[in-house]
Amino acid sequence: MNLSGAKMLVNAVDITERKQAEREIAESGERYRGLSEASFEAIFFCEKGLCIEQNQAAEAMFGYTTEEATVRYGTEWIVPEFRDMVMKKMMTGDEKPYEAVALRKDGTTFPCLLREKMVHYKAETFG
Repeated sequence: MNLSGAKMLVNAVDITERKQAEREIAESGERYRGLSEASFEAIFFCEKGLCIEQNQAAEAMFGYTTEEATVRYGTEWIVPEFRDMVMKKMMTGDEKPYEAVALRKDGTTFPCLLREKMVHYKAETFG
């Protein structure tokens, strides 16, 4: 290609800071996943009651894959007679542990100790 008579404008932008921020975000995500997966307890991350993520312990305990879990509300893992109590605890922000009866994908039940915590992320509250 002959560029002898062509005029060209070239812009260059230093993106060092952006690349560093991208690395930090990736590392933060890896730390979060590491902490979540290191727990022997089931951890669900919910937004407005809908599960948006779970750890491997939750999958093993309740039997739902992450794909199956992320279309369900957290109260679906609780037997019907305990759902109102669980919902009340979640809505009031009560962080004290309490007992309930949980429901696995296969329909079996088991006693469990629950504890919810509202999480603030990017100026939003999840729980």
